[in-house]
Amino acid sequence: PSYYSSLIYWNDLKYTILPPSHWRRTLKDKYGLGFGTARAEQKKKAQELVKKIYGKDVSEDEADAICIGAAGIQEQQQNRSAF
Repeated sequence: PSYYSSLIYWNDLKYTILPPSHWRRTLKDKYGLGFGTARAEQKKKAQELVKKIYGKDVSEDEADAICIGAAGIQEQQQNRSAF
């Protein structure tokens, strides 16, 4: 087991897994921005969304992480499950 899975298990932490298709759809619904179908386009659109919302220029990976977090917050605010 990984460090994080052990940490979650031993501390009885709640978590949600958001697959890329889900978090992209969540943000599309909220901000009206489609992510496209090609991976390179999806990465670029995530960066554009972060720039639009937060005014920050970030790497592709950072943009994905920020978008996952934003979608998770959106999910919690709407009190709905990811599945």
